[in-house]
Amino acid sequence: MSINCKTDGNDTNSLFTFDGPQVDESTAVIINASGTAAGIRAEFRHIESLCGARGIDWQLDMQRQQSGKGKEFDVITIRLMSGETRVFVFDITAFFGKH
Repeated sequence: MSINCKTDGNDTNSLFTFDGPQVDESTAVIINASGTAAGIRAEFRHIESLCGARGIDWQLDMQRQQSGKGKEFDVITIRLMSGETRVFVFDITAFFGKH
C-alpha cells in the first residue's frame, strides 16, 4: 500500500461542492490500497502524521464519500483541540467498493 500526493493541480475545473465548504480535488491525497479497511487506516495514519493523535489532538467532525469527475473521494473534516477545522480530501478510487 502506498500514499501518493497528487501534484498536477492546475485544473480550475477541479473544484466540487458538497454540503459544506468547496473542496479542491486536485490536492487530494491518492490512497492506493488493496481494500476499504486498509484504505481507511491509511487515511487516518496520514491525518495523524500531520495533526497528532486522534482523540487527544483532534476529533473527527465529519467523513463523507463524494463522487466527481469519474473518481471517488473521501472528504474528512476534523476539529483540532484549538478549535481550528481542517478538511482532508483523499482519492479513494483505487479501493472504493473493494473488500
